[in-house]
Amino acid sequence: MQNKPVLTVFTPASRKYLTDANDDLIQEGILPVSIHRSRTKILIWKKTYPYKLRLSVDAAFREGRGAGGAVLRDDGGKIIAGFFMPLRVKTVLQAEVQVALRALEWCARSGFLDFQLESDSEMTMKLLQKKSRPPIYLQRTVDEAHRLCRTLHVRTQHIFREMNLLSHALAQLGLNSDISNCFNTSTSLPNNICTIIDLDINGIPSFRK
Repeated sequence: MQNKPVLTVFTPASRKYLTDANDDLIQEGILPVSIHRSRTKILIWKKTYPYKLRLSVDAAFREGRGAGGAVLRDDGGKIIAGFFMPLRVKTVLQAEVQVALRALEWCARSGFLDFQLESDSEMTMKLLQKKSRPPIYLQRTVDEAHRLCRTLHVRTQHIFREMNLLSHALAQLGLNSDISNCFNTSTSLPNNICTIIDLDINGIPSFRK
């Protein structure tokens, strides 16, 4: 079956905002340069009923150095709190699972319940959903994450990378940091990260081929 073209209509104001913001993300290497209309999925921040909170996590791994980023937002995309940190890990999967656990532990300490935990790491989500068995060296970490998910009433969900740009960018910051950094506002974050936040809040779509 031939793919039907996707037609999207924007107002002049939203089109200019989308173009300017996406240009910034393209320059940062976060958003793809080319978009093919016929195969493009349009992804927009949306509510995750009945959950009002979304905890997004991601990890980065480069030259033997790992890092993680996490952010808790309400269903409108506004930041409640988040963090980025270096991680002592040996593999990308270890980094992905560890940052998920760190984020769950942080939510437990802060008293947050009933939220959706999401990541663009499909394997991490399969491990947390008990659809795959973890390697031995990750068994304890995964078991503890399972326990916290039950205690905090957490739903886990795999999402596309294009919907996880914020925590991805935070993880990149973690690669360049020697300490953990926490925040509850975007004022101290770099401009490219603030742009991602604004895109989600204003319902500006990301695109996936």
